[in-house]
Amino acid sequence: AVTLPFLDGHFDAVISTQVLEYLPDVNTALNEIYRVLRAGGHAVILDTDWDSIVWHTANRTRMKHILTAWDDHAADPRLPRTLAQRIHKVGFQVESQQIIPIFNPHFDANTFSNHLVTGSLPCLSAILALSSFHPGSTRTEPSGKMMVGTLR
Repeated sequence: AVTLPFLDGHFDAVISTQVLEYLPDVNTALNEIYRVLRAGGHAVILDTDWDSIVWHTANRTRMKHILTAWDDHAADPRLPRTLAQRIHKVGFQVESQQIIPIFNPHFDANTFSNHLVTGSLPCLSAILALSSFHPGSTRTEPSGKMMVGTLR
């Protein structure tokens, strides 16, 4: 988002869901969001601190390798730690700040975690090969283990 193709003050609201953590220049993106909002407009920004992920697994070594390699998937995998400061610097006033936990106690095709894992196949396939993982070798049960055996 170097330059958004909209006039100043064009929008009443802007919603950014897990976008900024992938941008190499977050400050420019925040300035653009601020620019295209009308006076009194609202921005909703949601990004993930990827260090906050907790996945239960029977193979902790493999999971550590996956999560370490996962750091490379975003320009700033810990963006929420500095986001409030950056938002204030641009000129926004923070009305509220929340932590939104995502809890999947068992595998379900409609969970965020499933889409995260299956949508990350290109990145994870190389990691899984390096960690001697073979699809189908892990089962997920109601105990909340991560299901990575059904990657497509």
